[in-house]
Amino acid sequence: MGRGSGRRKEYVRTGGSPSKATLRVRKHREKMKQLACSSKDGPTALQSDQSDFSTLTSNDCFQAPHECMDVGASTSIHCSSLPTSSRVSEECTNVGTSSPCDVVKESQESALADEITEGCLLAAPLDPVIPASDNEEEIPKECLLPLCSHTDCTAHDVMLMCLAIGHRHNLTWAAIEDMMKMFNAVYGTKKINTTKVSLLKRFFEEKEESNICYHYYCALCEKYVGEVDSDKRDVFCDICNSVLSDPKSATYFATLSLEKQLKQLLESNKEVADAILTYRFQREKSVEGNLEDIYDGSEYQMHSVAGGILSLPQNFSYCFFTDGVASGKSKKSFWPIYVSINELPPEVRRRHMLLVGLYHGKSQPNQRMFLKPFVDEANKLSDKGFEWNCMGQVTVSRVLPIAGILDSGARYKVLNMQSFSAFYGCTFCYHVQTRTLKKLKFTINSGREVEMRTKASHQSDVSNAYSKRHEAQEKNRHCRGVKGPSTVSFPVDYMHNILLGVTKTYFELLFEPLRRKCWVILDDEDSFAMEDVMEAIDARLLQILPPSCISRCPRTIKDWGSWKANEWRNWLLFYALPCLKGLLKDKYLDHFKLLSVGTSVLLQGSVSKEDARYVHRLYQLFVINYERYFGEEFMYYNIHLLLHVVQGVMRFGPLFTHNAFMYESHNRHLLQLHKNPFNAVKEICKKYSTFQALPRLLAKFATSDRTIEFCENVLDHRLVNLVNCDSCLMLGAGKLDYALSEEEHAFLARTEESVICNYFDRMLYKGMRVATSQYCNVKKNNDSIVHNNCGEIFEVKALYVILDKRVRILARQMISEPLRELRITTCFSKLGDLKLLRPDDILGLCVAVNIDSKTYLNIIPFGCYDD
Repeated sequence: MGRGSGRRKEYVRTGGSPSKATLRVRKHREKMKQLACSSKDGPTALQSDQSDFSTLTSNDCFQAPHECMDVGASTSIHCSSLPTSSRVSEECTNVGTSSPCDVVKESQESALADEITEGCLLAAPLDPVIPASDNEEEIPKECLLPLCSHTDCTAHDVMLMCLAIGHRHNLTWAAIEDMMKMFNAVYGTKKINTTKVSLLKRFFEEKEESNICYHYYCALCEKYVGEVDSDKRDVFCDICNSVLSDPKSATYFATLSLEKQLKQLLESNKEVADAILTYRFQREKSVEGNLEDIYDGSEYQMHSVAGGILSLPQNFSYCFFTDGVASGKSKKSFWPIYVSINELPPEVRRRHMLLVGLYHGKSQPNQRMFLKPFVDEANKLSDKGFEWNCMGQVTVSRVLPIAGILDSGARYKVLNMQSFSAFYGCTFCYHVQTRTLKKLKFTINSGREVEMRTKASHQSDVSNAYSKRHEAQEKNRHCRGVKGPSTVSFPVDYMHNILLGVTKTYFELLFEPLRRKCWVILDDEDSFAMEDVMEAIDARLLQILPPSCISRCPRTIKDWGSWKANEWRNWLLFYALPCLKGLLKDKYLDHFKLLSVGTSVLLQGSVSKEDARYVHRLYQLFVINYERYFGEEFMYYNIHLLLHVVQGVMRFGPLFTHNAFMYESHNRHLLQLHKNPFNAVKEICKKYSTFQALPRLLAKFATSDRTIEFCENVLDHRLVNLVNCDSCLMLGAGKLDYALSEEEHAFLARTEESVICNYFDRMLYKGMRVATSQYCNVKKNNDSIVHNNCGEIFEVKALYVILDKRVRILARQMISEPLRELRITTCFSKLGDLKLLRPDDILGLCVAVNIDSKTYLNIIPFGCYDD
């Protein structure tokens, strides 16, 4: 299973057979020649389109009833008016059986370079297969004619290239229009219509904004009002009579049709469609019975048994995510809704993320109001499915939401429960909070077993809460923290809980001025201050050279307030234990080790049931000792949630399958689409829809090979200096006819038939960047420490390409001894013998931490790659 290369990504361009888009170009040329011969006046300028692209979808406005989500199987998220108690007990979805469609499987060859693509918001590859449409509109002849006799580029080609440049460099619409005006200035006549409206209408037979729907809501009442109707002038809130249709004060959010995006993705990208239909059934597991992906969790297994919805290849599932994104220095923030398809391989999922909703405002949205349109469409797709063209056959696919990835601040709102600061604040169990000096806290209930929330108990609470809906005080309209119906498929997100929650809190407590007793050097001598401890840690931390797959190099701990989630992850898993050894007292170091070891185990690519039970015991011990060391007033909700992390792993697989890292990484691309301070939601949604469709437009409208090549180079920014051999990409120019040293010559002569080879200092293998120790000595990243399946660790000395295109890696084994007190860290003791490795001997990379003439080595868990 390939691993992403993390922060530093390398892209490649390889030769081979012509792309599908190129074959379409050759068909266009015959038509161009016929049109050119029949045209007497030569190429004509495109006619200006006067229609308004910004026209919105027309739907009747309505006043929504009280919104709520029904409890039931996680196959469906339901939103309806409050039910009676008998209604609550009904199942949300009837899982039926339908005959599987016949899927025609075609063999295809793909270059390794095509697998290494940028994880950006534009998800579709540049080489889609566009099925011919019988009712496809005739392309205007003036768009098929060259701009002049000295080029074969047409007006369509210029428009596509301008769109590609605009997407690559995050340009405004005005900048894209100016580029097209430049072409008219060069030719001295109007060859191209340069307005945004004419550009978009030219390429989209249906308005691309038909994928986008805008929804009014009342900012005062926080109630959903209905879809925006361009024909209806006045829209009022039925509760407070606020005017919602005033352009200056209109409050709305947008949704992008999940059904249409899925249909376009499946029909335009054969590789994605094949992966969704086959990957889950054909994947090779490392250890049978272990948890290695979301398919191994109990939640997915429940729907994939014989007769289940997910037992049929055409049906698939997804996870969704929503969270706030700060918009620069503005007080407003964006709240996107992302969807990821579970049936794609892990390394491909992030490249095909879908944006299905967007909110922009000064305050957090009412989650139940914001999610209502998405919930309605999710119910439709899970119950009835959608039709798409699969290899010439009409296929109906049902799509199920398996899990929602939310932080604690949003999870209880979506679940229609009380805040985590209430007595029954936990969304997973019935733990009753205790009143302490600092409000209510999740203290340890010694000798008392806490009941877990189940589907049956939750339905009972919903029914009882409904009977209290007329209570005068809102705080009494609940039953054990439940205020109404909801869905229950929301696991703990380890990014927000363990990293930004527990790890950050633990760090903050240790460095409080009153915690001098925690540190060895602050015991007796008053001459040392906390600043001295921080400087000693910085001296160790800042000299660490992590591999390039670890995003973000170490920063001083004095900037801990601005550390990102992946920096806290690096601190927890790789840096903290060796950096604190000898400075922090053993009692606290051993305590923090429980959290570090447990999280590292759950991030492995293969987690056994015994591993999960072992980690649960570690987390239990951590929580118990945390209250003992720091006091019950610091027993925050995030500390309590550690007791429910393993529950999510058993239901949804290892931590890398259901965390926010994959979604948060797309927020940067989302913000880059925002240029105009006004109508931010419309601007981002229009740009997203247009740029997402760019590969399809390129395949359909491009009439020049140069246009296709230019757009591919602009959008993929691929490397040129590389050698592709033996499933590896050798980077750089390399040293041809490399002169071996006597030691290298003697060693190769014993194992290889030929000692004539080329030398390289870095390569890419399965998304991992591997480099020689000599190359890494002058860089800020160390990619030279690798490990194999047996846990042996090596330092790469040289990368060879033998004349017959075999790749061999000369490495020296690093003999290390496990540290009993650190458990996940080994201490390098001496160098072993030279060994010649093959690429498939390398399983992953390691982090080396040099402290006081000692080197501590940590193997990077699978779940840390490409976050």
